[in-house]
Amino acid sequence: MMGSVVGAIQALGVEVEFIPPGCTGLVQPVDVGYNKAFKSKDKEKYSNWLFDQDPDLPVPKTSRRDVVEWILAAETNILMETRRKVWLKTRYAYFSD
Repeated sequence: MMGSVVGAIQALGVEVEFIPPGCTGLVQPVDVGYNKAFKSKDKEKYSNWLFDQDPDLPVPKTSRRDVVEWILAAETNILMETRRKVWLKTRYAYFSD
């Protein structure tokens, strides 16, 4: 919301929209359309990793590589058509009708 940041973004030709507090679940495409599915897939990957650990040893820390792989797997699970529909549902112009 800093003027210098907003100005730099607008200079790139991007329209800046401020979303009022508490409203992202109504207008943010990720929240509206696929956050639940994304989080579910990510949690599934983590749970599988966790259950693969030796129960007689302390649970090791996850590696950054593991987390990145889980995120990428969850992200690729979201179809382009789903992405398009949530942008249209929130009435943003990223995709046209």
